[in-house]
Amino acid sequence: GYYNEDDAPNPVTLYGKHKKLCEELMADRITNLCILRTSHIYGYSCGELDRRLGESLALVSGGNRLTRFTDMYKSPVEVNRLAAAIVALMDSDFRGILHVPGERKSVFEFTRDALDAMGADTRLLSPAKIPANAPPDYLRDTSLDGSLMRRILDFKSLSPKEVLRGNDTFTQS
Repeated sequence: GYYNEDDAPNPVTLYGKHKKLCEELMADRITNLCILRTSHIYGYSCGELDRRLGESLALVSGGNRLTRFTDMYKSPVEVNRLAAAIVALMDSDFRGILHVPGERKSVFEFTRDALDAMGADTRLLSPAKIPANAPPDYLRDTSLDGSLMRRILDFKSLSPKEVLRGNDTFTQS
């Protein structure tokens, strides 16, 4: 985890292998290419909450318990912040690979913070460790280092609490 742009991709899932193949095909054909990588995209877009967070919110809002892993890490970035970074990147001279992550968090921490920001009862959220017999697509750490992005774009990632608090639809500030 906490991969930087110079780390060689070593995908283990079919999804990751496809992404790597697409990057390689484009790099072979486009000279002024910019590849943007993220770890986990969330939030409201066109008035709709992303599927994963929406399902989590619906479960706890319905009084159901929800379990999330404390030892699985991602770098969640809010979809509208990601879009702003893409626009800023298009106005720059940068070419190459750039990570656009949010703060590294466990899936449990992220879900707790996001549900709390949306006013959900986080007492229904339970922490758990990834089971030893978990499928291979349960990747422990897909977090990304965003230091290059911050140098190039002067970009500040926002926490789930900052972008979701009190919003039932996202409004750009």
